[in-house]
Amino acid sequence: MDMNYGEDLKQYFPIPIIFKNDAKSAASYEKKFGSLKDYTNAVFMCIGTGIGGAVFCNNTLLKTTRK
Repeated sequence: MDMNYGEDLKQYFPIPIIFKNDAKSAASYEKKFGSLKDYTNAVFMCIGTGIGGAVFCNNTLLKTTRK
């Protein structure tokens, strides 16, 4: 069953809502404000209760597609 949480939340909050996983969110902030800000290409690994990651290529966060 597909749920569209963003559309549901728009009923209550008149702001843009975007969902990202924790690794991509952490990597995005490191790229903008932290240790990755001086790099054009980078790989970010996040190890916690699971393992996640993100890749920046030419300062762009690569996105995965699902089929």
